[in-house]
Amino acid sequence: VLELLAALLLALLLSEPRFGQLDQVSHLVVVLDNSASMMGTPPGEASRSFRDSSIQEVETRIGQVQRRSVVTLILTGRRPVMLAGPAVPWKEARSRLLDWTPAAPQHDFQPAWDLAAQLCEEHGQLLFLTDHIPAGDVTIPKQMEIVSVGDRKSGV
Repeated sequence: VLELLAALLLALLLSEPRFGQLDQVSHLVVVLDNSASMMGTPPGEASRSFRDSSIQEVETRIGQVQRRSVVTLILTGRRPVMLAGPAVPWKEARSRLLDWTPAAPQHDFQPAWDLAAQLCEEHGQLLFLTDHIPAGDVTIPKQMEIVSVGDRKSGV
């Protein structure tokens, strides 16, 4: 009987039960720098582009959120484009992310940031991936985290 109780306790611990906020789903909103420079590679790394590093960063972040989380992928540009979403499962978003080929000329990131902030709401996570940190005089949404895949200084 004690062995059965121990096995039951172990099974409960491994299943990671959640009793609070059962209906809440994590929403990760990712803004991707769609400029052509994202296809470049950092000095000394000829095999891995900034685009590839961005994809790996998104995959890492998905591994850190809840199982039933949803993702929205937004591309920057003169007009922001929703690559995946709004709020789709990771499996669908991943296939579209792997097909992403940044090629836009230099542009303002603000329209994509505004769209992302609207979709993110209060409980979502907002992430911007780029190959360079925007200038300090740019107004950035409060909850947005910026990761520069071109420079190891990340997380503004």
